[in-house]
Amino acid sequence: MASLSIFPAASPESLQLLRHQEQKQQVQALATAYVHNLGNFENSPSPCTSSQQQKLLRQLALQVEHKKPNDKPTDPIGRAIAHCVRNVRQVNDVDAYLHGLHFDPHAFTTAIQKLGHWRLVDQAFYLFQWLGSQSNPEQQPNMFIFCSILSVMKARQDFMHFDYVLADMKRRRINPNLVLYNIMIECYMQQGRHTDVISCIVELAERGFVPERPIFKALFCVAENKANVNQVLTIFASTRNVLSKYDMKGPLQELHDFVSALYSRIIYAALQKKKGPDYIRRLFQLLDENMMDLSVPHYDEILQNCCLILKDCVVTKYILKRRWKISPPLGVELCNHIMQVMEKDKKWWAALEVFEHMRQEGPPPNAESYVIVRSLFNSLLNVSKERGTCHWSVQLLEKMEEHNIKPDQQAWDTTLIACALKVDADLAIHVFEKMIEKGHQPNVLSYGALLSTLEKCGLYDGAEQVWNHMERMRVKPNIRVYTIMISVYGASQKYEDLRRLLDKMYASNVRPTLVTYNALITVCAMASNGQGALEWMRKLIESGFEPDVTSYSQLILALSSGGQAELAKNMYIEAKELGLLVYPVALDSLVNVCSTHNIELPHELNFRLEASSIHETESKKNDVAHLFASKHSFQ
Repeated sequence: MASLSIFPAASPESLQLLRHQEQKQQVQALATAYVHNLGNFENSPSPCTSSQQQKLLRQLALQVEHKKPNDKPTDPIGRAIAHCVRNVRQVNDVDAYLHGLHFDPHAFTTAIQKLGHWRLVDQAFYLFQWLGSQSNPEQQPNMFIFCSILSVMKARQDFMHFDYVLADMKRRRINPNLVLYNIMIECYMQQGRHTDVISCIVELAERGFVPERPIFKALFCVAENKANVNQVLTIFASTRNVLSKYDMKGPLQELHDFVSALYSRIIYAALQKKKGPDYIRRLFQLLDENMMDLSVPHYDEILQNCCLILKDCVVTKYILKRRWKISPPLGVELCNHIMQVMEKDKKWWAALEVFEHMRQEGPPPNAESYVIVRSLFNSLLNVSKERGTCHWSVQLLEKMEEHNIKPDQQAWDTTLIACALKVDADLAIHVFEKMIEKGHQPNVLSYGALLSTLEKCGLYDGAEQVWNHMERMRVKPNIRVYTIMISVYGASQKYEDLRRLLDKMYASNVRPTLVTYNALITVCAMASNGQGALEWMRKLIESGFEPDVTSYSQLILALSSGGQAELAKNMYIEAKELGLLVYPVALDSLVNVCSTHNIELPHELNFRLEASSIHETESKKNDVAHLFASKHSFQ
């Protein structure tokens, strides 16, 4: 090899770039390593002293000057070549820069990749063509060059020269490796050439290659990006047939797992977009039609997120039903998670269906499962209580026992309250007795609910029996229970028992509420004890409460029935000033007592007086007619 006579002949500009001795030595070392036969340049058609090659050498020196720490030795040369040929318009333009120069093939790989990075696909192809025209085998395209040019086309989705490159690779008898097959498949997929894709897979299998995940990723990349379900399944079926033909069990499983993961992502995207149950069902039906199903981990992952994304549990139940048919069995933790989410979304019956399936077919419920289901039943009992369907509450208690779930105290109390709200004394007594039979000790809430039911039904003797039972069981009454018993003793006119009850209440330091004072005023109204009602009204106000419509209505009723018309009228005016609408029964009583004592009524009550007179007249007429009819019948 001749010495570097190229540098003395270089232009002043290139020598100026090499002014530093260290840089000059680097360029000389690179030239020595990669530029051969410089002594023959004088006889070459395109001498090295041409302006294009001087430009290449200047660019090479510049790239060396700015060499990166992680660069390979050929990287600066590749970047210099790419920089020089970035504006070429044909293969001859490339030759003007590179004629007679022999670089390491890796430098051309770098140059093609750099041109691709700049989106200069045509220039990369011209460089590839120039390499193909070289007589020196070392300069001609190798496997790496083909990988580079095809990768550029794939990245830029520019396939104008794709078939030319493949034909050239076939002409040169270059056998692709797995990396090159991967690039080819992805290029075919981007062009929609599915038949060529399958042919490529067949060729790959015939050559004994074992397809791996990168190959499968290339197969489905376009279909996944477009979420094209039919295309995914079509490619899967075709590839599965090829792999089955060549008995590739490992790649078959890898293919199944890959498609299962891809398909689960498509389903998850559909869930996030709030696609309806029919759409999700159709996705699974397409799987069945192509004899494909998701892997267990992907089923479980979808179920983990499905009930969180969709408030409608129809899809969750459908996927859960499919999952239960495959092995291994569904984990109890995932079942518990699904039930918890369903309970949170108030899908109680759907959650109970999951629990029932766990009991019958597995996985067996654990302690947490029973805690969740007990909470479900308590939620249903609360709904039943709010709707006033106490018989349904009893059925729920029976259903709990069928599921081997022992109702807790909350369940029994909620059912008793439902009976109280529905005012069903027989059912309340049945539930109370059943609770004791099952070993539960009634608490103050239980007694209060039963007492309230009995008091509303007018079963005062029964209420007294329950009160006595409560005392025997040493259950400390609260103010609600005291208030109920005040109403019971007042309605049954057991005033001595009422006084003892009040003494016990005060001795227990139980403070009366507004409801309690209203109950005491009501007792006085029932006894026509206006003075007692006034006294309790006074205590009500002294205790810091504000009288409400019940307070005034019962006070007016007590005063009116006790004949204290003037006081009753004053209480009505006071209630009116407070903006309270007195109950009609109290107004009627006030009108009657004022009429009896010839006391002028407030003008807005005059119509009630007239209505009362008309009613009285009609009543007398009916009495006379009835008397006349009776006498006529005796005659």
